[in-house]
Amino acid sequence: MANNGSNGRALYPTVGILGMLWALVASMRSKMPVLFEGSPGVGKSSVIRQFALWAGLESEMLIPSHHDPVDVAGFPVVQNGHVSREPMQSVRRACEKGTVLGIDEMWNCQASMQAVLQELMLDRKAGDLLLHADTMTVGATNSIEESTGGMERALALRGRVAMLCLRPTTDEVLAYFRRKPIAIPAAEIAPHDAVAYEDAVEVSMGNFAACAEFDERLVQVDPTEDALNNGAQYGSPRNWERGLRLWVASMLAGAPEDVSWKLLAGCVGDSCMVGFRAITDLRNGMPQPQDILSAPDKAMVPGDRTKQIGAMILLPRIAEQDVFAAWIYSARLQPEIGLALARALQTRPPKGSSPHAAAGQRVRVAQLAKLAAGRV
Repeated sequence: MANNGSNGRALYPTVGILGMLWALVASMRSKMPVLFEGSPGVGKSSVIRQFALWAGLESEMLIPSHHDPVDVAGFPVVQNGHVSREPMQSVRRACEKGTVLGIDEMWNCQASMQAVLQELMLDRKAGDLLLHADTMTVGATNSIEESTGGMERALALRGRVAMLCLRPTTDEVLAYFRRKPIAIPAAEIAPHDAVAYEDAVEVSMGNFAACAEFDERLVQVDPTEDALNNGAQYGSPRNWERGLRLWVASMLAGAPEDVSWKLLAGCVGDSCMVGFRAITDLRNGMPQPQDILSAPDKAMVPGDRTKQIGAMILLPRIAEQDVFAAWIYSARLQPEIGLALARALQTRPPKGSSPHAAAGQRVRVAQLAKLAAGRV
């Protein structure tokens, strides 16, 4: 499969047909579009149609390379002295009733058409019409290397979708030839509660903000070199928002955990997803920064060594606000971890007054003495 970036690695997370169906459930519930890239003939368009039947929605397949931008953005129409923009009939039907609007061969179309698709997929707008509330857009495409006249993976368009690679498993291919359709058992899909979903999204946004305080590299305001040159995804603010919405929708639907994380990676890239996941895992069972700042001698100390190592990310942030609180808390960790932090803290001067100054100074002297003696 030619879905490769630099160093021959896969550009986007890979799912099978079952994973694609779960991703479509999350897309339908979150209204966040997904674009599936894969080799010719692996079933991308067929799975989209199958999903539409399962969801009880109409299906329309749009091949943008067959059309001009005005077909989607809308023809100027004068009625009663007013000009409106009317899209082509297949798109208009998606504005009038719930539809799975599949957009096929996306890398084959000109940049001007890709710009129109950006508005259609993110803003859910076609000309002067809005897509129906129950309509979802889904992208499908061969990789550029496997497309006839492939153009480019435009960065702005990739920033409107989650990118996944479809690669059916051998068992899924055999099931097709045995005429045994692959489907998610209805009993495995949790009911959708729109209010609970929005509440969970708010929690996940707060969790992400806390993780980004641990590691600012999670937020990539400027596109990475891999995103600019190789078509990879990256952690822009909008990509994070879309990715977290898909991730929450997938988790609440009951999708396999790896599918949920792949949806997030399909928005922000593998490295950002892995960093967020690692910090999230570390934060579970770790003290909150405010607890350490207010009572460093009493704040919870995780018993797990791995989570104590996670404190090596947290405490430098604490030290920026109160270095004495950081000293007191670091001394309560396992000796080798505490002394490793002492090496980092010894060059940090105190800033302003601290209620922990006296106790913190005593701990600082003791820890530096241990460092000087080479003791653990």
